[in-house]
Amino acid sequence: MRRVVIPTVLLLLLFLASLSVTTPVSTSAQEPVVHILFFHSPDCVHCENVAQEVLPVLQEKYASQLKIEHLNISDPTIYQALLDLEKAYEVPPEEAAIPEIFIGRHVLIGETIIRETLESLIEEYLAEGGTEPILLFDVIPSASPVPTALSGEDRLPEEECRWCRRPESKEQPVVHLYYFYDRLCDECLGVKAEVL
Repeated sequence: MRRVVIPTVLLLLLFLASLSVTTPVSTSAQEPVVHILFFHSPDCVHCENVAQEVLPVLQEKYASQLKIEHLNISDPTIYQALLDLEKAYEVPPEEAAIPEIFIGRHVLIGETIIRETLESLIEEYLAEGGTEPILLFDVIPSASPVPTALSGEDRLPEEECRWCRRPESKEQPVVHLYYFYDRLCDECLGVKAEVL
């Protein structure tokens, strides 16, 4: 009887040992992901430097753990989203500039700060388990699409519609101009001083 028990126990131990070696350990937890919003302009040298020299290196290093959304502020909706995010993150207007990155609880403004700080913030957020994506429609009311009525009966009368142009008095036409510039851009400041 003793001879039968010992080989059986040995076989059982060998079987259990083989399971622990050959069975892969499955992990249900996914890798943490850091989400970044990168606001830039095509005519901004500092934005181009960040887009060409900084972000590709980080994307290659962190691969699927880094999601970067490139947002061009020459699109008025994107520009308004940037303004709304700056307000939500309490960025003082005099400090606002591009390139600008929103990552987790942080805002990085300017090429130098982005170069010096972004990678350490990515590491910090990965250690914390990643960041939630910043969904513009959830955070920024003005980025939500405006519902419009297309059928005749559903339309508001023009006098009640705040988007419809109403004829004004016989005054001279007025042109409203907005000039958006970066306080760190020499060309922008030159135009502001010489033209406006």
